Amino acid sequence: MSVPLIGVSRAFGQVVAWASELMGQLSDRQWADAFRAGGYQPPVADRFIRRLQQKITDGRRLGDVAYGNTLGPWLLPLLVRR
Repeated sequence: MSVPLIGVSRAFGQVVAWASELMGQLSDRQWADAFRAGGYQPPVADRFIRRLQQKITDGRRLGDVAYGNTLGPWLLPLLVRR
């Protein structure tokens, strides 16, 4: 018996979007403080932080798809007639 993954994928996308929204609220200073506390040198920390911020952006986009908004929040208002 196979299990449909559509509902699981949608739920996973919603969780990723939620976590991405939370992590996206951290300031650059907070990110730097966290990595400094972990003993990372600034150049290495900066690379990790940049990559994490890219993944957060990806997670937010995944949330758009998970919630059924495949066009993205920036395009949909342009398509709605007033």
